[in-house]
Amino acid sequence: MNHDELDCGLSQADDIVPSSGFSVSVMRRIESEAGALPPIPFPWLRAWPGICLALASLVLLATAASNSRAHSVAVPALFWALGSALVAVASLTLVFIAAKRP
Repeated sequence: MNHDELDCGLSQADDIVPSSGFSVSVMRRIESEAGALPPIPFPWLRAWPGICLALASLVLLATAASNSRAHSVAVPALFWALGSALVAVASLTLVFIAAKRP
């Protein structure tokens, strides 16, 4: 099938007419959605403690990293600091992902 045959076939197509009651049902649905309650806002008051805890653990990580360079800090202490940093990054990521959801 070439372009001329396709154009000819498409130009002879009947007009598309919606079924009876379609526009009425669409308008009812639009009106019901317009009257619906707005989405629930993100609970920032509950999220702030987690955000502060995550930032504090990042500060502790930075402090532990600077102390490990200046002094000979035991390896387990550095692992605990890295673990707290991972928890901080994960919690901040989850907070921002949850904030973007409708």
